[in-house]
Amino acid sequence: MIVFAGTLINIGLQKNLRLFDWLHVTQKKTLATAININRATVEDLLKVPGVGFKTAEFILEYRHTKGSFTSLEPLRQARGMSPQRYERLIKYFKL
Repeated sequence: MIVFAGTLINIGLQKNLRLFDWLHVTQKKTLATAININRATVEDLLKVPGVGFKTAEFILEYRHTKGSFTSLEPLRQARGMSPQRYERLIKYFKL
């Protein structure tokens, strides 16, 4: 019965992605300082509130193909990046 209840909760969270994102973000530790976007590892990136695997993947792929970030503007091109989300994220990064 417990597995069944967990499955229902999981299905409900998947249907309501905003709630799932909120739960995921609230479980992360708050960063004391901004991280260097050009040196951050996947683990570092995933500690940033609001950064998931897709955004971390975008950052690593960008660094691999185009070199270091010279500004944070390319983050605007990440999949699912709205202007509001971009404004929330940039305070956690430095060059």
